[in-house]
Amino acid sequence: MSKLKPATMEKYVNLARPILTKVAKGDWKDKYITYKELQSEMHGPGLERVGNVLEEVSSRAYKEHDEQNKQRGIILSAVVVSKTKSTRKKPGLGFWKLSIFPPSLRNAAMEDKISRWEEEYKKTCEYCMKHNI
Repeated sequence: MSKLKPATMEKYVNLARPILTKVAKGDWKDKYITYKELQSEMHGPGLERVGNVLEEVSSRAYKEHDEQNKQRGIILSAVVVSKTKSTRKKPGLGFWKLSIFPPSLRNAAMEDKISRWEEEYKKTCEYCMKHNI
């Protein structure tokens, strides 16, 4: 699968970030948003590319938070969950492939991954509710 062109990626990053922030702040209809709902709200880029957009959004927010607060950044994509029965209300497999995670987490047991996701979700929501991002 080819990557999104830079201008197209920028368009979807600029659409996704306020949606994810709204979810994290609790201003959405649910505590989470599914990949499909996010794709629908952005009117693209296609469900198979939503993960690429989430990678970029998460990397930017993580870096910004890290630089501003001198602590580990937030992961905005933590509010995005899968709708499939086996992973309902949990992140999809792509979440664990985010470049901001160390390889040790990518290869960790699912129980450890879910624990880390819950921690990241809580941290992201708390930060977004307190700050204007």
